[in-house]
Amino acid sequence: MKYRMRTSVIFGLLAALLIGCAPAVRTEVTTVSAMDEMIRHNIPARASQAQVLAFLDRQHIEHSEHNPDNRMISSIVRDTTGDGVVKGSILINFYFDRNARLKNYSVEEVFTGV
Repeated sequence: MKYRMRTSVIFGLLAALLIGCAPAVRTEVTTVSAMDEMIRHNIPARASQAQVLAFLDRQHIEHSEHNPDNRMISSIVRDTTGDGVVKGSILINFYFDRNARLKNYSVEEVFTGV
């Protein structure tokens, strides 16, 4: 009886640990067109780097910081599609002008194999 109770407690703690280690809520956008639409509706033309980073943070999208050498912020929404062998992700690059204002952006699906 004691063994069964101890085993139940261990499994309960393990389950709680695994749930606690789950990633934070992330964006539910899983297509390139939906991501493009989200960006167009939430990031104004000629946005600052801070505005772009704030948007990415609000959506829990993984991203780099601004790279002054190439005036770009890269971001990715991982594992938007996949069958276990090949996984798709959405790659978003934001390009800035010399005044650190958004000049353009690109959204594309990229694939990786396991």
